[in-house]
Amino acid sequence: MIDFVEPAKPFKPFSLSFWERQYGSEIPSFEFNRIKEFYNVKKMKRANVSGYVKKLGSQRFLLLPTLHNPTYLLCSCAEGVNVHPENSYINVEGQTRWAQLKLTPDGSYGNDSDKEILVEQWGIDTPDWKNKIKPNMDFKEFKEEVFTGFSNIEPLVQNFIASQIVGCPKYDGFFGGLNLCLYDSTQKALATTLAKEIRRIVPRDIGKPHTIKTPFGNVPLRCNYNLVTIDAETKLPSNVKVAMEKRASNIGYDELSLYFGSKKNLPKTLEEPPFQLSDFPTTLNEEVEHLKKRADPNLDAFKYMQIQHFITPIITDTSDIIDKIQETLVKLPERYDIPPQQLARFKVLDASYYGKPQSVIRLALTNARTENLEKINDNNVKDALQMFEENFDYNFELWRDIFSEESLGAGTDILLKLSPDERKILRIIDKLQGTKEKCVSINEISAGIPDLKKEMLEELLDQLSLKRRLIIEKRHQCYTLISFR
Repeated sequence: MIDFVEPAKPFKPFSLSFWERQYGSEIPSFEFNRIKEFYNVKKMKRANVSGYVKKLGSQRFLLLPTLHNPTYLLCSCAEGVNVHPENSYINVEGQTRWAQLKLTPDGSYGNDSDKEILVEQWGIDTPDWKNKIKPNMDFKEFKEEVFTGFSNIEPLVQNFIASQIVGCPKYDGFFGGLNLCLYDSTQKALATTLAKEIRRIVPRDIGKPHTIKTPFGNVPLRCNYNLVTIDAETKLPSNVKVAMEKRASNIGYDELSLYFGSKKNLPKTLEEPPFQLSDFPTTLNEEVEHLKKRADPNLDAFKYMQIQHFITPIITDTSDIIDKIQETLVKLPERYDIPPQQLARFKVLDASYYGKPQSVIRLALTNARTENLEKINDNNVKDALQMFEENFDYNFELWRDIFSEESLGAGTDILLKLSPDERKILRIIDKLQGTKEKCVSINEISAGIPDLKKEMLEELLDQLSLKRRLIIEKRHQCYTLISFR
């Protein structure tokens, strides 16, 4: 007798899914407790539970344990009760009942039906469980898990990549997240290989919409965080480029991070969009080795990433922090003997309100998040500034040659090409900034040139910042001259 043995199926590594987490090991403990609470409510005759509102119509809604978990309780409003606004966090009370009877295989009704709460009253509530969230590991342990398949990665580069996964919350009208452009000195295309390692922690579906299907209609969900890996050699989509320029567009996310992986060892020019739009362009050092071990995701690191995005430190003194960062930036051209116009908008040391000061703030917020703080402190800013300077120093020798291509004089040649109105603008800024603590506002400039329409003034100011590289937008529509040696 011959026994035929079915051949083994090819090994297929376990892949992460944010929306289809089937096991408790994929779900942070605080979220798992909320899910259990919701399941227990279905067994009760009378419910008293809190959650987030997702509308199904004028009289029905779903209650979610968190805004990004597809577990739900179906709720119907009793007579005289109205549905509360979308995404609000409320406490509901009422009777539980079968929403819709269904015939089950054994011929009975109800066992396979959706339970619903007949809401008799509700009130605004506070998600106190957020205050009890604690990370399941520290940042150092998280980094070790992220880079378990690699050796000899420069600690600074490890910090940037791990910080990008952690991200930062939105603040002051800007969306959060960190952008990283990683050039490659290994000659092994490991910057793009690292992108696969990031996917061991951040599933691809985390930024995609998800639909909850119910007997009474569908409800769309979307996580407020996304990390997109992009080949730095491909053309950047125009909508992404526009969104990243001022970090304040309506993009559908509170936090969006871009990872630009490059096979090149340095940018061709300092004008490359990935280089310009990256918070921290840096280089993967040539000693890095890919160990090619353990293909499966690390679930503890996955849970850490999820937990971190519930921790939302705030800033209370943004203007003072920006001043401190700008003071550091304006000293760097002289230290490295590079042209001061590199402080202009979209340049490597962009001192504009929208530029590198925002990058440092985002990193400071990330540092505060990894420390589980409610708001950023002086040490968070100090550490973020130090990382920025160390990164510039780390890459400067590698990139020195492309700085020379950017060192066209901004003195006499450019000044001779200025229009009369541009000259007036510079004279007004020069005259007034000596009497101002911070910068000269667009209204003050406009008062000095009353015949110039504001739309034209805004265009000229952009020219002087973006193309002429003669002024810095130190605050929103508030300017100072770049000091030339």
